Amino acid sequence: MRQQGERVSWRLAMPDDQLLRSHGVPASEWTIDLGARVPCDRILIEVHADSFSRPYQLEAVDDPQNVRLIASGELKRRVGEEAKPLEIAFDQEEHLRRLRLVVDDYSNQTLPIASFIAQAPARQLVFELKQPSVQPLRLYFGNANATPTRYDFEKDLPARLTASPTRSEARPAVQNPEYKPEPLPLTERIPWLIYLVLFASSAALALVLLSLARSTMRTADGSGNQTGESNSR
Repeated sequence: MRQQGERVSWRLAMPDDQLLRSHGVPASEWTIDLGARVPCDRILIEVHADSFSRPYQLEAVDDPQNVRLIASGELKRRVGEEAKPLEIAFDQEEHLRRLRLVVDDYSNQTLPIASFIAQAPARQLVFELKQPSVQPLRLYFGNANATPTRYDFEKDLPARLTASPTRSEARPAVQNPEYKPEPLPLTERIPWLIYLVLFASSAALALVLLSLARSTMRTADGSGNQTGESNSR
């Protein structure tokens, strides 16, 4: 069964453009922050220009040591075309926070980008209230050690809902002051401890080696003295 999915969009803070050279030609770049490490499968770009044609490449830059190419192609619009946002679709959905868009300008002015919009398939949580509940409802998330759930209700849901469920809008997330995370390992709570242990181990090993060296020298000196005495006799 295939049916049209639902998408979620959110407008991003507009970054400043930076001038550089790419592929040996003048270019511009924008570092795009999605706000958090989230799913994303496309970027919409609003450009205030009537016509243009610029090669581009979009990279994932969460790890500066491992920059990955997400998409590449050409941003273009002809005179008379509708000034709708340009879409850069990824080959697959990515979980990331920062993207870098590099546009080759050649001898043209920097592309007048007005805004960036991120999109991803919507994540939905469907639940049933068999009796009135205290409002507002609270949704807790963020525990990376939580085990996967397998509710009976999930198995009873049909692939296509016959009636549209009542929708709820999530308010901005807030910190949970009652949550107590598991204590970090001792090496993370006291990071200098590992260096102290390594120093102590190195010092102990050095003392052992020094003791062995002295014992070897004493044995060698004793053997030399006995040989000299035998020769004199």
